[in-house]
Amino acid sequence: MTKITTRIKLTIIFLLVITVLTIALQFTTIQYAAVRFSTSIYITLNYNNKGLMYEKIEYVPQFNEYAISYKDNEDSVYTFMVKSKRMPFIISHDPLDSK
Repeated sequence: MTKITTRIKLTIIFLLVITVLTIALQFTTIQYAAVRFSTSIYITLNYNNKGLMYEKIEYVPQFNEYAISYKDNEDSVYTFMVKSKRMPFIISHDPLDSK
């Protein structure tokens, strides 16, 4: 009986977290923060050695994407494009990707 109760509690908690995230992502400030956080993780995993520093973020309605810019030590600016207003966020353009 306790396993079922624990499973039900975990399911309810999971659904509450998803609901809160869905509601929170309706606000522009939260969207910007989530996009910036996602891009920061992407940059840390792929370009940690380049010393990129966050510069700015803006929403580009023509593409329905976010443009987030980072600057390196030599003052070169790299703008990454991020799709989606909700999770998951997808890096649609990586200026440093050599593929």
